[in-house]
Amino acid sequence: VGYNYGQGNGDRVKKIIRFFYSFQILASSAVALVLMILSPQLVRSFMEDSAIVSIGTEYLRWHLINMPFSAIFMVSSCLMQSTGNAKGATILSLGRQGVVFISVIVVANVLFGYYGVIAAQAVTDLISAGIALSVQAISTPVFPLIQSSGKNLLKLYLNDVGILSGILYGNNIQAILSDEESINL
Repeated sequence: VGYNYGQGNGDRVKKIIRFFYSFQILASSAVALVLMILSPQLVRSFMEDSAIVSIGTEYLRWHLINMPFSAIFMVSSCLMQSTGNAKGATILSLGRQGVVFISVIVVANVLFGYYGVIAAQAVTDLISAGIALSVQAISTPVFPLIQSSGKNLLKLYLNDVGILSGILYGNNIQAILSDEESINL
């Protein structure tokens, strides 16, 4: 994403984003489904006590439910960081394990007790995925340094390999953007 965003290639950025969301949601759902089916055996591999296996299986399944939502959050967070959207990335980070999780676990504990605490992370990730999808990652693919030319943020942005490559190589980066495999910059 960084290379294409740094070069202002909005169409390619959109394609990459769609691919990452689709792949992560499908892959995490498939892994979660397999692990849900195998949950009792996985827990039993650590403890033989049937009460612990029962509780552990239920707990594990609740955490597996949130895998697709967690994937949405992670892709969104990485996307925002790679495009220089510090505000969006900060909102997501503070929201997921801060404001949202604390609020959900307190309310879930009051309303549902033990089961509310078990389900709190899954509910948090569901809410965080909704926030991640509503926080605008990119409005228009413009060169991010222009937005903060008056600020001393150059070192932060140069940590993004795509933007750094765009600065160093200018139009020579087209070989990478065109998926040429025999490129030697």
